Amino acid sequence: MEIIDPNAFKIRDRIEPNIIQIGNTNSRVVIIPDFFLYPDKIREYALNCKYFKDPETPRNPGFIHYFAWNEQQVLQLTNLLRNEFMGDHRTSHDGFAPVISLQTYNKIDLYQPHVDYFHYAGICPLNFDNELSNNVSGTSFFRHKKTGEEYTALANYRHIEILDSDPSEWEVYHTQYHKYNQYIFYESALFHCAYWKKDDWTTKYPRFTFNTFTW
Repeated sequence: MEIIDPNAFKIRDRIEPNIIQIGNTNSRVVIIPDFFLYPDKIREYALNCKYFKDPETPRNPGFIHYFAWNEQQVLQLTNLLRNEFMGDHRTSHDGFAPVISLQTYNKIDLYQPHVDYFHYAGICPLNFDNELSNNVSGTSFFRHKKTGEEYTALANYRHIEILDSDPSEWEVYHTQYHKYNQYIFYESALFHCAYWKKDDWTTKYPRFTFNTFTW
C-alpha cells in the first residue's frame, strides 16, 4: 500500500449532487460532477502506479491498486449521501474503514451482473471526456428477465449464484455512461456490471477509475 499526498485527492468542499431514479424500483443513483479538486493529479498517479490481480475477487477482469489515503473524508461524504439522498438513516458506520482503490481493465469477458459485499459503491472515471465519447464506458444495471428482480436483499450471500447464472437470463435497464471526474454513488445490492465498448475504444490509455466501497 502506498502513502500519497492526501491533498492531491481532495474532494471539492461544495459538491452539487444530481439524483436520478432508475428501474421499476426507482432506485436512486447520486451523480456528482467535478468531484475531485485536482483530477489531473489523480489521473497522473493512476497512470503510473502498480496494479495487481486481487486474489479475493478472482473473477474480476480488472486490475486493482489499493492505497492509503484520508479515509475519513470518504466516510463523511458517503454517510452524507446515504442519509440525505438514499433515505438510509442507520447509525453511522464511521468505525468501518472504506475500501478505496484504483481499477483498470484490459478486457471484460462477460457482460454479466454482480453485487458487492459492501452496502454502497462509488466510481469516478479518470479517462478524459474525449476518451469516453460515444458512450464507450459506463456502469450498467440489470434486471432478471424471469423474476423481475433488480437487486438482492441477501447481498453478498448470492454473489456466486449471480456470477454462475447464464448471462442470457438478464437484461440491461439502465447504463450510466461515464464522464471525467464525475462520481457515481449507488447501492451495491443492485445488479450491476462494468460496461466497456472495447471495440470502439480509440485512446491508447486503459479504462481506469477511482472506486469506493462503504457501509
